[in-house]
Amino acid sequence: MEMLDSFGGYSELLDEVNAAYRKLLDVRKDLAAIQEGERDRVQREDLLRYQKNEIEAAQLKAGEDAELANAQKVLANAEKLAALSAMVDEALYTSDDSTLASLKKAINGLKDLTGIDNSLAGALELCESGRAQIEEAAREVSSYHTRVESDPQQLEQMGDRLDLIQKLKKKYGNTIEEIIDFGAKASAALERMEQSTEEIEKLKSGIQEIKFGLTDKAKQLTKKRGATARELEKKVETELGHLGMKKTTFTVKITQEPGGDTFDGLKLGPRGADRVEFLISTNPGEEPKPLAKIASGGELSRIMLALKTILVEGDSIPTLVFDEVDAGIGGAVAEEVGKKLKRVASKRQVFCITHLPQIASMAGSHYGVTKSVKKDRTSTEVRLLDKQERVDEIARMLGGKTITDATVEHAREMIERGAA
Repeated sequence: MEMLDSFGGYSELLDEVNAAYRKLLDVRKDLAAIQEGERDRVQREDLLRYQKNEIEAAQLKAGEDAELANAQKVLANAEKLAALSAMVDEALYTSDDSTLASLKKAINGLKDLTGIDNSLAGALELCESGRAQIEEAAREVSSYHTRVESDPQQLEQMGDRLDLIQKLKKKYGNTIEEIIDFGAKASAALERMEQSTEEIEKLKSGIQEIKFGLTDKAKQLTKKRGATARELEKKVETELGHLGMKKTTFTVKITQEPGGDTFDGLKLGPRGADRVEFLISTNPGEEPKPLAKIASGGELSRIMLALKTILVEGDSIPTLVFDEVDAGIGGAVAEEVGKKLKRVASKRQVFCITHLPQIASMAGSHYGVTKSVKKDRTSTEVRLLDKQERVDEIARMLGGKTITDATVEHAREMIERGAA
């Protein structure tokens, strides 16, 4: 896939697909973090809602408990209060020898006295003032007496109300004010949880939106890869023809895996929804099969050389190693392989193990590999050849055991031509 995308040159679209996929992962991570304690959150929400509803249903008022306690005390002692108020009313006003009756006699006597001796005018004034206050007190006591009555049903209701307040105090606070404050806090916490639920829905909606956009970009990428694949197939087959594989058919197979990450049921990743496989048929009439399974070492090396020749500008791999690239070839094809290796080496570091002088003569540097046995132990030496040693090595490749002056001269010409 990297080779195909490098050849296609649509890096901007690839970056967009990758960014959308990373964003999808990030939003999913955020959603998972919120949902992680979902069960505990739901339980907590149920408890808070129950507490809030219980407190609101009570409709408490500040100071209500004190007022109820006093009213309950009055109702509980209604008979006693009625009797006492009746007695006080009689003493102050209704009986013949009541306080007001006696005070009236005293006032009348003081009036007669002051008619003769005005020195008691102050006493008369005080008694008249006292009579007015006692009359007011008598009216208040009389009114109270008419209001006091026993009501068992109301007394029971007051008891139930006080029991409810006491029950709420045990749960939520020592005073009605604290209970009301607890309810307000529960309500605020519920509101925050509802916002959390909204955030979950928002994230889910965001995931769907990202997946929709990612699917669209992945389809665009698939379309571009399809067009690029046809172009790459032609170029690789042309290159393979130059490398002695003229009858080879090269196919780029693009497939998609089923999955649940898109609206079309495709499996998405940071590079889209595609899988890319290279298929090859080296003989006419044979069905193309996976390159990795059927290509020989030499064929694979030449196919990779063809690919690298095409991708030399866009490929980011810095070093390439070719082994057996010369298997089964010679003559003009070997020279063409050497030229293509040289072209790739102009942009990348290339190591090539070869026994063909046509390829070795193209190299920028030539290393000789030799084995020797010393004291029953085999060792391998790799040594950079100097100019003359390189001529001798190319000549050895050309002539075998018998190396003539013409062979050496031919070797020198090949190296000079390869360096041009």
